[in-house]
Amino acid sequence: MAFVHWPTTDPITHPLEPIEVEDLVNIEANHIQPADGWLGGTFASYHAYPYYPDFQRFEPGIVDFAYNGQVDPFAGYLTQLRDHHSQMPVMITEFGVPSGHAHAHYGPLGRNQGGHDEATQMAMNAEMMTMISDLGLSGGYLFAWVDEWFKLTWNTMDFEAPAERRPLWMNAWTNEAHFGLMAAEPGDSQAVVIDGSDAEWADNGSQVVYEGDGPIQLVRAYKDEGWLYLMVRTDSADRFLARSVTVGFDVIDGGGGTLPTGEPDEVSDYAVTVSDGEATLMAAGHADPYRRLYGLGLDLIPVNPTNLLDGAGSWQPQTLIVNRPYEDPVTGRSLPAESMVPGELVRGVTDRSNPAFDSRASWQIADNILEIRLPWQGVGFSDPSSRTAYVVTDSGAVETVAVERVGINIGTDGQLLSTNGYSWDPWQSVTWRQVPKQGLEQVTDAANATLVQGWSR
Repeated sequence: MAFVHWPTTDPITHPLEPIEVEDLVNIEANHIQPADGWLGGTFASYHAYPYYPDFQRFEPGIVDFAYNGQVDPFAGYLTQLRDHHSQMPVMITEFGVPSGHAHAHYGPLGRNQGGHDEATQMAMNAEMMTMISDLGLSGGYLFAWVDEWFKLTWNTMDFEAPAERRPLWMNAWTNEAHFGLMAAEPGDSQAVVIDGSDAEWADNGSQVVYEGDGPIQLVRAYKDEGWLYLMVRTDSADRFLARSVTVGFDVIDGGGGTLPTGEPDEVSDYAVTVSDGEATLMAAGHADPYRRLYGLGLDLIPVNPTNLLDGAGSWQPQTLIVNRPYEDPVTGRSLPAESMVPGELVRGVTDRSNPAFDSRASWQIADNILEIRLPWQGVGFSDPSSRTAYVVTDSGAVETVAVERVGINIGTDGQLLSTNGYSWDPWQSVTWRQVPKQGLEQVTDAANATLVQGWSR
C-alpha cells in the first residue's frame, strides 16, 4: 500500500527549480510506516517523467549524472529517489513519453512531452523501463495502455470547446491523448492512406470540391474524427516542386488579404503551402491562436499588433507555446517563452505495412498527386463534431462560433481558384480502431529482459 505523488511534492529540495510552486510542498513517504498488524508493508510511489519539472535541466547531481556512458538527468533523479528512500521499496508508478504531432514541454535528451513518432516513443519507453530496473528501483508502471482522446493538456485545452465534447474527436496536437502503447486511430478502417496515390479516393466517401482543366484538375475532401484530408491532382509533377500550391481555408470571419504565397485572397484564415519538398500549415494574423492569445492577450511573446489585423497579409506557421518565460536559476537571466512549430508538416507514409511508415506523416506527393491530412485544431476547429471553430479576440479571450461550411481556395502561379468548399454532418458518436504502435516490441523486449534479470527488489 502506498500514496501517489510526483516530483512537485517529493521530499527532496530542488533549489534550482525555476517555478517556485513546483517545489513548495514536501510529502515524506519515509514518515509513513506500517503497523505491526499490516504484513503487506508500504513503498514510495512516484509518477516521474523525464521532461518536467525543469529542475532536471539545472540541478547538479541530476543534470550531470552519468548512466550507461552518457549524461542522463532522468537517471540522476531516479537515483535521488532511490537513495532518499533507502529503507523502503521505490516504485515509479507512472513513466513514459507520448507520441503525436506536437508536444507541451522540452525534456533533456530529446525526451519531450510528446511530438515523437511511434518508434521513437517506444524506444524511449523501453530505455526508461530498463533504467528503472538497472538503478535498483522496485518496479515501474508504463503509462499508458491505449491513447485517450478525452485527455487535455495546458497548451491546447484553451482551443478545445465545448470541453465536454473532447472525447468525440482526436486532437493530434494534444500530447496527453497519445501516451498509449496502442494507437486509438479514427475510423473503423483507414479510409485515406497518405502515400501520394489517389487510388482509394473515388470510393472512400470523399467529396469532389473542384474539377477543372487548368493547373488544378481535381480536389477531393474527406474527414474523420482526427483529420481533414485533401487530395489535389495537378497538371504536372513540378507544380509541387519547382513551383508551389497553396490551399487556403475560410473558417471564421475575416481574412488574410492574400495567401502566404501572395495570391490575393480576402477570406482565408489558415493555409497550407506545398513547394520544393516542404509543406507548412500557417495561420493569418487575424486568426493566429499563438500570437493573439500569448501575444495580445497574455503578453508572453512579442507581437506587432498591426500584423494581427484583418487583411494584414501577415502569415506565420502554426506554433504552440511549450514553456512560459522564466528566470534561469543558474545565471539569473530572463529567458523568453519556448515554442515548437507543429505547422512544419512531416512528409511520409501512413501505411503501417510500408517500411517508410511514420506516424507523424501529414502529407505526400507522387507525380502530380498531393495527399494531405490536417489536424482539426490546425485549421481552426475547437470541436469538429459539432462544426465549432475557435476565435481569439483582441483581448486574448477564446470564443467559439458555428461553422456551416469550410471555404477552400487554391493558389498557384499567382492565380486563385475558388472551390465549392466542404461541409459534413455533425456526429454524436465515434468510430475508432485499436492498433499496436510501431516499435512496440522494444517495450515488450525490455519488459521480458527485466523479468529474466529477476526484477523482485
